[in-house]
Amino acid sequence: MGCDYYVIKQLGVKHVDDHDNEHITTIELQRDRCYFSEIESVDSDDTDYFNSNRYDKYLTVTHQPRILFQNNKWKNEYIQDKYQDLVTNEIGNDMIVSIIKQEVRYLR
Repeated sequence: MGCDYYVIKQLGVKHVDDHDNEHITTIELQRDRCYFSEIESVDSDDTDYFNSNRYDKYLTVTHQPRILFQNNKWKNEYIQDKYQDLVTNEIGNDMIVSIIKQEVRYLR
């Protein structure tokens, strides 16, 4: 079954490889499929659907970005235990510059 929009929690990992090239890797933590209320729901054939500002309230980010890693330090030990293995599996042995947990919303 489809949905109207997605809410995604993700980590934005800025890291440097062995050749001093900087990369940003996105690691998705959670993806929620969300729906407009029945009254406001529209068919995908509606041309105003993607151009209308009436859906802005659903696409407004509610989770403020949080810095989890910066200046070679984790914010705290709990966060390090929770995310260190996940990040290492994604980027390998690259040097981590920063990690930010953020929310992204977009229409289907």
